[in-house]
Amino acid sequence: MPSIGKLNPTDDRIGVLHIISGLTVGGAERMLVWMARYHDRSRFRVGVVSLMSGGGFAHAIRCEDVPVFELGQRRGRLSVSGLRSLFSIAKEFDPEVLQGHMFHSNILARLMGVRLIGLSGRELHVLNTIHHEHESIFRRLACSVTGPMAAAEIVFSLPSDNLVAPEFFWRPTREVFPYGVEINEELKRDRRVLRAALDIPDDAVVWVSVGRLIPEKGFPVLIEAFGLMKTRGERPFLLIVGDGPERERISSAISRTGLSGSVSLLGIREDVEDIYRASDFFVLSSLSERSPLAVLEAMAAGLPVVATRVGNVPGMVEEGRTGFIVPPSDPSALAGAMERVMKMGEEAREWGKRGSRRVHEFFDFRRTQEKIEEYYRLLSRGKGRNG
Repeated sequence: MPSIGKLNPTDDRIGVLHIISGLTVGGAERMLVWMARYHDRSRFRVGVVSLMSGGGFAHAIRCEDVPVFELGQRRGRLSVSGLRSLFSIAKEFDPEVLQGHMFHSNILARLMGVRLIGLSGRELHVLNTIHHEHESIFRRLACSVTGPMAAAEIVFSLPSDNLVAPEFFWRPTREVFPYGVEINEELKRDRRVLRAALDIPDDAVVWVSVGRLIPEKGFPVLIEAFGLMKTRGERPFLLIVGDGPERERISSAISRTGLSGSVSLLGIREDVEDIYRASDFFVLSSLSERSPLAVLEAMAAGLPVVATRVGNVPGMVEEGRTGFIVPPSDPSALAGAMERVMKMGEEAREWGKRGSRRVHEFFDFRRTQEKIEEYYRLLSRGKGRNG
C-alpha cells in the first residue's frame, strides 16, 4: 500500500478521495481511470481506495500519478482491520470530497463521513455515485437509512432523460452529469496485424461485444442469435471481451451451438481499443442496463451498432443512422438486425463515421470531468449547483 505522506499545509488544492469495491474491468472502474487521467492537477489532489486488491485498472490509475490504496478485502465483505485501514487512509488524506462508487462503497463512504466529522478543519462532503438503479429492497432500505449522511448522489445521464429516483423512504439530492467516454486520438495499430494476432482472416466479418459475463448482459441470447445466422448461411466471427460468473455457461452454449470456430471468449483485456479496431461491428445484447458505456466506446471507434432497447441506449444510438435497436431477449430480432447491417456495405461504414462524430461532439469525457470539478469547487465554497 502506498504511503499517503504528510500533507503540505500550504497545499490548498481540493482533496478528492474515491472509494470503490475493486478495480477489475467494468464501466464504473473505467470511469474512475478517466477521472484520474483528466483531473485538473493544479486544483485537485486525488486518491483512490479499492476495497479489494488486484485489477488492471489499479495500475492504470497509478500511471496517472494518483495513489491507489488496496485493502485486500473479499468481495462484499469488510473486516475490522479493513475498516480501520480505510479510516486511517481517509483521516490522513484529509479530503474535502469523499466519493463512493456503487452500493457497498457508497454506504461505506456515508459511514466514514460521519466518523471523520470534527477530525479536520476542512468541511467534508460525502458523495455517492449511482452507476445503475437495480436495487433490492434491502439495498434501498440501507440507502434510505444512511441517506442523510450524504450531500448528494452523482448520476451520469443524458440531457433528455426524465430521471425518477427509486424511492423507499429518503434519498439525497441528485446531481446529474452528462455521459462521457475517453476519446483516444493516438496513432492506432494496423488492423491486419491486430487480426493476425487474434487468428482472424483479414477478409472476415467481425462483431465485438464487451461486458461482464453476468446474466444481465444477455450473452446466451447473443449466442443463440449467432446460431440462427449460421443456419441461414452467415459465417461472421464474434469476439466477446470480459469475464465473470457466466463464463462456463456461455462457453457451453457456444459449443452446443457449434460456434466454437467463430466465437471467441477473450476474457479481460487491457487493449479493448485494439479489439474495436480489429472489428467491423458492435453488438449489445443486454437484458437490463442503465448506461452501457461500451456502446459509446464502440461508436467512438467508428463501429456501427446493433443494441437492445435498454436504459439510455436510445439516446446514444441514432436509430437508422448509427445503428439498429431491437427488443431485449429476442434472438431472432437481434440476428435479423445484425444481418441487415452486414449487407449494408458502404452505408454501414458511413454509419460508423457518423457515430464517431456524434461521440466526439456530445460524449467526450473531458467535458464531463470539467462539470464534475466545477461541482466540487461549488461544494468547497459552501454552495450547491443552485447555490
